[in-house]
Parts: sequence; C-alpha cells; structure tokens
Amino acid sequence: MTELNFQEIMNFYPTNIDVFNNMKRDYKQLIPFVGAGLSAPWYTGWPNALKKIAEKVYDHNVKQNIINILENDSTKLLEVAQDLEENFGQNGLADHLLSIFSSSHIQNNSSQISKQSVWLLPFLFPDSPVVTTNFDRVLELVYEKQNKQFDTIILPGRQELHNQLIQGNRHGLFKIHGDIGNSMIEYSSIIFTERQYNENYQIGSQLVESLQRWFLGKMLLFLGCSLNIDRTMELLQRIIKLNSGVTHYAIIEYDGKKDIAKRVKELREQMGIRVIVYPKGKYEAVRIILEKLLEETNPISYQTLSYHFSSLPKNNESSFSYKANITDFFGRNNELIELTNFCNDNHAFLWWAVTGSGGCGKSRLVYEFTKKLENDSWQVYWPQTLNDNDLNNLNITNSKTIIVIDYVQAYAHIIGKWMENIAGKERVFPLRILLIERDGSNLNDCSWGNILQKEMCRPNYVMEFCWKNNFLQLVPLSDEDLLNIIKQYANWKNKKLNPPDNKKLLNTLKIIDPDLYRPLYALFISDAWSNGDKPEYWDRKQILQYVLNKENEYFQEKLYQITKRKPRLFNILQEIRVIATIKGNLTLESLKQDHIDIWNDLEKHINQINDLESIDDLFYQLGIYDYHTIFALRPDLVGEYFVLMYLKNNKKYNLLFINDWTSNYEILEFINRLIRDYFIDLEKLDNFWELFFDFNSNKQLMSTIYCIILVNITFFNSIYCKQALETLRITYHNTSIFEIAFTYARGLVNLSSHFPGESKNCTNELKLLADRYPDQIKIAIEYTKGLVNLSCDFPDKSRNCIDELKLLADKHPDQIEIAIAYAKGLFNLSSHFPDESRNCIDELKLLVDRFPDQIEIAIAYAKELFNLSLHFPDESKNCIDELKLLANRYPDQFEIAIKYAKGLFNLSLHFPDEGRNCIDELRFLVDRFPDQIDIAIEYTKGLVNLSYDFPDKSRNCIDELRFLVDRFPDQIDIAIAYAKGLVNLSLYFPDKNRNCIDELKLLTNRYPDQFEIAIKYAKGLFNLSLHFPGEFRNCIDELKYLVDKYPNNQEILNLYTDIKNLD
Repeated sequence: MTELNFQEIMNFYPTNIDVFNNMKRDYKQLIPFVGAGLSAPWYTGWPNALKKIAEKVYDHNVKQNIINILENDSTKLLEVAQDLEENFGQNGLADHLLSIFSSSHIQNNSSQISKQSVWLLPFLFPDSPVVTTNFDRVLELVYEKQNKQFDTIILPGRQELHNQLIQGNRHGLFKIHGDIGNSMIEYSSIIFTERQYNENYQIGSQLVESLQRWFLGKMLLFLGCSLNIDRTMELLQRIIKLNSGVTHYAIIEYDGKKDIAKRVKELREQMGIRVIVYPKGKYEAVRIILEKLLEETNPISYQTLSYHFSSLPKNNESSFSYKANITDFFGRNNELIELTNFCNDNHAFLWWAVTGSGGCGKSRLVYEFTKKLENDSWQVYWPQTLNDNDLNNLNITNSKTIIVIDYVQAYAHIIGKWMENIAGKERVFPLRILLIERDGSNLNDCSWGNILQKEMCRPNYVMEFCWKNNFLQLVPLSDEDLLNIIKQYANWKNKKLNPPDNKKLLNTLKIIDPDLYRPLYALFISDAWSNGDKPEYWDRKQILQYVLNKENEYFQEKLYQITKRKPRLFNILQEIRVIATIKGNLTLESLKQDHIDIWNDLEKHINQINDLESIDDLFYQLGIYDYHTIFALRPDLVGEYFVLMYLKNNKKYNLLFINDWTSNYEILEFINRLIRDYFIDLEKLDNFWELFFDFNSNKQLMSTIYCIILVNITFFNSIYCKQALETLRITYHNTSIFEIAFTYARGLVNLSSHFPGESKNCTNELKLLADRYPDQIKIAIEYTKGLVNLSCDFPDKSRNCIDELKLLADKHPDQIEIAIAYAKGLFNLSSHFPDESRNCIDELKLLVDRFPDQIEIAIAYAKELFNLSLHFPDESKNCIDELKLLANRYPDQFEIAIKYAKGLFNLSLHFPDEGRNCIDELRFLVDRFPDQIDIAIEYTKGLVNLSYDFPDKSRNCIDELRFLVDRFPDQIDIAIAYAKGLVNLSLYFPDKNRNCIDELKLLTNRYPDQFEIAIKYAKGLFNLSLHFPGEFRNCIDELKYLVDKYPNNQEILNLYTDIKNLD
C-alpha cells in the first residue's frame, strides 16, 4: 500500500487546498466536533456495538432477527437499540455498554495514542470548548496527557450546560450523548436508544434549546464524522440553519459510492460545511491534515511532536535516524537516572547539557528520555530552528515542561537572553532546558558557554541555574551494548550474525572508530555487512563513502522514476541538497532569493517534464521536502561528509562561503562541525582554507563564533594551527571583547600542546592575559594549563611553574580545574627532579583529601606514588599501601589500578619476600579489570619473578602464564614473559625440559619476529642438551637453525658456539 502525503490529499479534490487555507485562516475560531472515527483505534462504531450486544441475547430467534436487521437495513439502528433495551432492561443494557465503552480500554492500550489524529487536538485547540457524540474518555485522556485538562465535563440534561452558556467559551467538553467511565455508567445521561433520542432530540427539549443557543455564531470543525444523515445530523442541520452565514469545516472520506461533487455541494448548501475530501480507506489523512494545520499555525508546537506521520517516501538514511526505532535502546541506564534526577529536582527552573562527539547517541538518549517524560505528563518541546520570538511564544506555564535544544552554538545568544528573562520568575510547574552539543565537559571548557552569557545582563544566572557543574558527557557504550545494536540492526535487515561475525564486526568498529566506538558507526557497519559487503577491510572513509553511495543511488533511482533520466537535473538537485545540508534545511523562498541562478536553472528543467506540476511537486516525490522546506541530509556525520565530498570533487566552495556567510549562524555552525569531524580531509583543500581565513565581520557575535572555530582548528597538529592562532591574536588585539580573549587563551594552550618549543612564548602571552583579566577565572584556568605544558617541556622552568601554580591555587581555592593543573604540575616537577618527590607527595595528598571526587587529582597522586617507589625503594611499601587505599577508594579507575599494579611489581623486585602477596594482589586486579592489558602485563612479569624466586611456585606460574598467552594472543610482552617462565621452570625441574622446549618452539614459530623469545628458546635448548645427552644432537641442529634465522643476534650465536665446544 502506497503512503499518502499532504500534497496528494490536496490534489485529490480540486477545492481541498482552498478549504485548507480557509480553515487555517479561521482555525482560532474553530470548535472541534468529534465523532466516533477519532476513537476508532480503541472503540468500535455504533453498528458493531449493537451487534456485539445482540450476540448476548439468549433467545436464538430474537437474536437472529436483530442481527439480520443490522446486516441488511442500516436505517433501523435506533429501533435495534430500543429492542435491546427492552430485551435486557435498562440496567442490563447499561452493563453491556460499559463492557464495550469502558475507559479501561484506552487506559490499557494507550502506548500508540501519540500517533493518532486525536492526539493533535490539545496542540491545536488547547483552551477551546470541544463537542463530541462519543461515550468514551479518549478526549479526556489526550487533553490530560498534555496538561490541558477540561474545566468541566458537560452531559445532557445537566445544569452545567446552562452555566456554560452564561460563561462563554470556557474550556469544557460537551458530551452530548453522555459519558461512560471505567467501572460505572450513569444511564440516565446516555443517548443510545430510540426512546432516548426521542426524549432528547424533540423540538423544545432542554438539550436542543441549549445547543441552539450555544452554537449561535460558532464555527465547527467536524472530525471523525461521516456527516451521513442520522438523528444527530438532522438536529445539527436544524441548528445550523438558524445560523446561516457561518461557515463550518469537515475532513471526510470519499466512500467511492456517491457522486462526490454532489455530496460536497449538498454539505455546503444545506449545512454550510466546507469539506476536505480524502481517498477511501486513507484514514491517516486526518492526522496528516491536522499536522499540517499545526505546522502552519504553531510551528514550535509542531516541532515538539514526538511523532510525525511518515507521509513522505523514506530516504535511505532514515534507518540511521535516532527516531528510527530499528534497534532497542541499549545502555545509558546511569545517564537516564541522571536525567530523571535533573527533572525531579525541587528547583522550579534548571538547565543542563548533554555533550559528546557526533554520532555517539546524544539525540537518541534524549529522545528516549523525553518519551518517558511524555508518559509522565510532561510537555516536551524540541524546536529544530530558533529565532528570538520562538522561545517567547512557548506555553511553559501550565504544565511540567522540558525544552530540548540541539546545535546550541548557533543559538546560544538567543538561549542565554531567554534564560535570563524566565530564570527569576515564580512558577507552579517545573521548567527544564536540556542542551545538546558536541564539546564541553562543563561550562568553563565548552566553546559555547561565553556566547550563552554574552548578551545577558546577569551572566551569573547561567552558572546559578545550571543543575550540575559537570555536564552529562557521554562515554562509549560497552561491547555488549554495541554488539546488541549490530545484531538487532542485522536482524532488521533479515540477516543473522553468528559469534565469529559478532566479534569481527565489533573489532571493525574499534578500528574504524577508535576510542569513541560510536553507535552510529556500528549501524553503518552492520548495514554494510547485511548487504553482503566486507566492512572489516574498510577504514572510516570507506564506510562513510558506502553510506553516501547508498544515499545517492537511492536518490538517483527516485529521480529516474520521476523524470526518466535527466543528468543535469540530478546535478542541480545535488547542489540544492548541499545548500540545504549546510543551512540545516532550506525553504523554497530562501533558495529563490539567495540562489537565483540555481532556481532559474531548476525551473527551466521542471517545465520540460510533463508529469510534474511544480518544483514543490518534484521535491515531494523525491521525499526530501515538506511544505516549503527542503530537508538537510541526516545524520549530521553523513550530511557533513556529503558536503565535504561535493565541495572537494566539484570545487564549488561558493556554495558554503556565500556572500553573507560571515553573518549566518547556521553556516558558521556547520563549518565548525565540518572542521571538527573532517579536519584531516579538509587539511589538503587549499581553496577551502583560503576562503575560510578571509573573514571580515563587524558583528561582535559573529567574530566570537568565528574565533571559536579557530580554537577548534588549534586542537589539530597541522600547518593551519599556527595560522589559526595568529588570526586569533590579531582579532584579540583589534578588539576588547573578553570572549575573544578567552578563545585566544585556549588557542595558546593548544599550540603549546602541539609545539613544545612554543611553550615559553605561549605561557608569557597567557600571563599577560591573566594580568589583564585578573577576575576572570576562565583565563586563569587556561594560564594554569599553559604552566603545566611549560613544566613538562622545559624542566628548568618546572620549579617556577609550580610556584605560580601554587599561588593561583591559593588565590582560587575552590576552583577544581586549577587544583587539577597544580596536581599535574607537581607530577611533572617530581618526574624531572626526583629529589622533589617527597614534597610533591605531601602536596598531592592534601589535594586528594581536599577534592576527593576529582579523579584527575587522584590519578596524579597515584602516578607520583609510583614514581616515589621507583626512585626510593625504601618508600615502596608505604607507597603500595597508599596505592591500595586509592585503588579501593576509586574502584572503577583503571589508571589508578595500573599504577598500583606497576608498584606491586616493583615491590616484588625490591623485596622478593613480598612476591607471593604481590602476585595475589595482581591476580585480583586482573580479575577486576579483565580487559586492561597493562595490568595483565604487570601480572605476567610478577609471575616470572615469582617462578624464579620461589621454584616451588614455578609450575603454577607457568599454568597462569599459558592461560594469559591464550587470552591475549596479540600481546608480545605476555608471550615474552611466558618464554622466560618456561626457561625458569626448565632450570629448576629438568624433567620438564622437553615439555618446556616444545612450548618454546611453538612460541618461536608463533612470533617469528620476536628475537627475545628466540633467545629464550636457545637457552632452553642449551639447558636441555646439558641434562639429556641423548638430545644433544637435536639441540645443536635447532640452534643452528636459529643462528641462520637470526644471523645478527650475538646471544644466540654465543649459545651455539658454546654447545659446539662441548661436542
């Protein structure tokens, strides 16, 4: 079944678009009149309800007679209902109605309610009255979930209706046929049988009189109503005729039986209803039309919808979208707990940020979290673009609200001003702002923090209302979670992964995306494998090119279906998609205004294609367009790569560096992301850099954003690092803007990290900046980082650096980042001057005790303890005791565990009698950190020493070493340790010589390039020849083979010579 879209609905009947536009014009005056169609996902219609009740009739003949009437004469439904009342009695019929229309049906099956048409009513009509003929409580539920509860529920024959008439358009729900709840029904208020209709619908009845007065001058929008003539429609027709001149609207299905033009005319002439007609059976049309009405009248509310009907052809890349729901949501349980705590905090207003590299799962995490919030009656806003008015127009006072904003850097100045306006206001319901960006672990080290505060009168509000100093920075998922993603995606593609494939694809991910292991790349790899490719042989560029090729092939195929091959048109459309991706979506108006040549060229080609009605029609059919907006290519990593490859291959850099690029937030933000994600690819594009460095703007905000991009360039050790810093220096000296001074400071730190020879100059500049801005903590922090780099690069400066760092730490005693820099400087000092170790240890211990939650300080202390044990063996026992305390205090910090492991090995060297205890501790660490190679290596070294110092332990040591070699087959150090252990065993237990030689030979063949193992094999052969004369000749032959294989190894040659002399 083909999918429907808005344009197809508008094209279905000639007047549809006119009616929609008028409906949009009048929508603030509209009152929804809701029929059974909007409750259809949960409740049966009237004819089926009657049939279900008829099935309960005991008398077979009576039952069959009723069913025959229902199946053959739809005009006698009221008579059937009356017969059923007479058969069961009023209470009995009430019981059956309750079983069919109980509100428990919707409460137990509400998971998909946000995807139904009725869900949009609180967004479109949040405060207006609503009228319904339905018994059920679907409307009450959807309005309650959006925190738009009705002021009152009005039933037939009640005084509330009269009161409503007096009070005007209150937010009430008129249930003109009555109400059925969860476990009870007030039968006297129900209108279901012929008797009930006769009593309530006769001229002069209270219901009719009241409705006539209430409907006076009001415009109705009929939804879920067939508008076929029945008692209700007859009543409404009489009422509407009393209000001639008032236009009403309806969205109705064409049933394929009647003359549709005649039907449209009748409704307009007889009832004043203008209708939008949709094709038979396409009930999703109601949702699509209401979504479009919301988008056109309240775009911010439209963007907050957690679900948009998939009315467009699906692009290939949509399977990688965070909303695709192809795989379950794996991992991130701790992050979800943190976000929950953020929302549940007692403060009325708070903000926070989720940060991490592109493709790491930020949007998926927040998307899954906000779905949970919606189920807990939170209002979720997720605007895709922002301007000064968008945030001010949000309804944030009547419910618990969270606003999610992505691409923060482009809108930080708007967000900051708005935060300031709302931060101090009293509010009944909590308001949360959750920002999504790529960089920054906290406000001080993120690139957008200064812009957030830039246009605020009270910039301290940003820090004051930030929930936690440290942002929620995403770390890589576990291997298990990544494997689950890979397997589930493959299952979706109807492919089954076996265990070897699982391991292979996981290893591929770690090679393609080292350190980050992003789930987006896991999807890419799984997709490629499922399509029969071999991504295990690819690098990152190849996997991205694979995804991009699939997208382009899909797009070309779609275009061919529409236009029957127009190569030039494809090129034009690719240019347009590049522009849309750079700008983060593109309106047709913007395309025509800013790129008139492309527009004219496109228009010329469209006019030559008979089957296309317009440019809009082409974009709709391609699936990249939705009512005036051309979509950017997503996900971002793919879109950026698409633009990069297009610019590189076509040399059309003017598409990125358009005339006003220096004053366009979206373009600057895109350039920033492009540089961060694909700097290595950009580095060779001289034309790109020539245009990029030709920046000139008199707008301070634009200059600040540009300087942030320059700082990001200095993160890379490249030829453009120094040019970017020089541009920063010039910009800083030409302005007096603190934000630019801060970016200059960050650039200086980055330069000193890449070019040690520049450390002195950079630190001098940082000192000048710190003196110029003595009260700016951010500058002071950068200065401390520069001092750390200087103390590392120039040992003779390290004592001066420590003095300066101590002064800064004392001046800013609560600044964690300065304390961390001081800790690192102390470690650098002791590394250069071991005699300073004891003093440094004392200072670091004070820092650890003062900042017990700061892992970086604890790690510096652990490193210093290890250094002390290395340089002063007499201190090693005390150091080990302290390292053990640290390892227990920070049980998840493998860096501390590694230093503890190294310290244990050193202790076993200096104090052999401690060997057994050290081995036990090392074994415990290996079990605790099974994937940490460094710890396993220290354990193997300890096993070798133990096997030498305690011969009785050598057999056990060999068993452990063999296990470790099998566990870590690629770790040469472990293999070498095993070889040493085998030699030790052969020395103490000659009867084991032959077994040891066999193992050593296997190791030598397994690691043919490792001469250290070959030497141990040679020593084993020499020992074997001494203890077993019968093996003498074989040993000589094997040694000769080793001499030939390693001709430059003197040690093997000496052993061969010695054994030859014994011959």
